[in-house]
Amino acid sequence: MNNQPRGELVPGGLAMVIGSISHKHLIGRSVRLIEFIPAGQYGEWQAQGCGRTVTNVSTDDCWLCEVDGKTLRGVCLFIPGHLLPINPSADPLEITQQQEVEA
Repeated sequence: MNNQPRGELVPGGLAMVIGSISHKHLIGRSVRLIEFIPAGQYGEWQAQGCGRTVTNVSTDDCWLCEVDGKTLRGVCLFIPGHLLPINPSADPLEITQQQEVEA
């Protein structure tokens, strides 16, 4: 059973891309969250095959993500507002019913 709180982005978790400026073709796709990197900071993750760390050069805090088990050209960064957390153990019908109760 997954103990990840609903609505929380966490390293290793899954999310659906719901917006993007530079990766619009990924909207609607699921990604795996690797690491949260604050604006202007270096990440801990080492780019596969090149041994370089990832730097978030934007003015926004971002999540480094994998799509289909790999990163795009070494990195794929999304701001948190462009990601919707996915709880892999959640039943879609149960989520819909819960949303209707909360509305």
